[in-house]
Amino acid sequence: MQYIQVTFSFTEVQEYQKDLLIDELANIGYNTFEDTADGFDAFVDLDNYNEEALKEVMVQFEGELKYSYSVSEIAAENWNEEWEKNFEPLIIDDQCYIRATFHQPQPKYQYEIVIDPKNGLWYRASSNYNYDDAIYIICRY
Repeated sequence: MQYIQVTFSFTEVQEYQKDLLIDELANIGYNTFEDTADGFDAFVDLDNYNEEALKEVMVQFEGELKYSYSVSEIAAENWNEEWEKNFEPLIIDDQCYIRATFHQPQPKYQYEIVIDPKNGLWYRASSNYNYDDAIYIICRY
């Protein structure tokens, strides 16, 4: 799927003002937001992008915010593959090891939670003590 990225930069902005703008953008189909050093990026599916709707939202903030924005098209990517490249296992209190299916098991930890990012599943949490202590979790997003 292809996306449109709108990069917002502010010279002065309060957190609540960003929240209000994000809320308005969500109302017109934007579904992902990432903070940046001087503002945030907003993403919308290419099919849902409407330049006029964006301009109407921004008119509501004229005089309140000092901002600029730029619009760019994001090439289609395999987001699971991107996530996998950047996901590192987590270790909690030297007892629980949280990893994806593509990481190696670490039996030295008492508990292990395995996440399958391709299916959106957290599918196993297990204890290395014995089978009776195993916990099974299935959680769909």
